[in-house]
Amino acid sequence: MTTFVFDTDTFSLYRRGNPDLLRRLKVLGGDTVCVSVFTVEEALSGWYGLLRRAKNDTELLTVYRRLEETIPVLARFPLLTLSASALDEYNRLRALKLNIGPMDLRIAGIVLANDATLVTRNRRDFSRVPGLQFEDWTEIV
Repeated sequence: MTTFVFDTDTFSLYRRGNPDLLRRLKVLGGDTVCVSVFTVEEALSGWYGLLRRAKNDTELLTVYRRLEETIPVLARFPLLTLSASALDEYNRLRALKLNIGPMDLRIAGIVLANDATLVTRNRRDFSRVPGLQFEDWTEIV
């Protein structure tokens, strides 16, 4: 059995009902799909930013509605938390100076620590991470 971890972009695609992603989910069998605590942070931070920038009541209502819809979607997935081993992986990757943003390095660290496979469209950055297994479920297979 494989554990797959959605990055934030992939989670957003899922939330919006991307058909290629949903097709892949249907054929998983006994595999598990998770999100990391970093994806939860990024998803909620995005909505908080939009709330702070809302210019009127209509925008505020719309953003709060979308935030409220996001929470139960996040709750559908098991959560990978920041463990000591994930933090160690993150620090090891950071020391390699891979030219990858800190959130992507944190996601990579948690995926490596859990011996999982990342689901992402971000090949450019994640291909730089030694030993990281990843797949793009938006590609037709």
